[in-house]
Amino acid sequence: MQGPAPSDALPSVHQARSVRLTVAALRRATSLRVWGGHGCGAPCDFCRVVVAPADVEYEVEASLDGKSLVLHFHRNCHDAWQAGQTAASDSDQRDGPQGGPSSDAA
Repeated sequence: MQGPAPSDALPSVHQARSVRLTVAALRRATSLRVWGGHGCGAPCDFCRVVVAPADVEYEVEASLDGKSLVLHFHRNCHDAWQAGQTAASDSDQRDGPQGGPSSDAA
């Protein structure tokens, strides 16, 4: 959690998204930087419940299909999102390019 706050670094990234990300898009998003703090009132990108100012919010600068965006998560939702990404990454490493076992699997 280093560097300038996202609002200082990428002002255009902070424009509110009016479209909810699909589950598939959320799985493709890759984390670039993470900040933690009080909720800003944005809906959580994982559960869609508003992250209230009394809640801990994880704000993630992410890349999705070559574009930057900011994701908002409750702490537990961020943990679940990361666990899903780790599981998908592990699955990709086990599968070869055609979706079958990789050549180095015995």
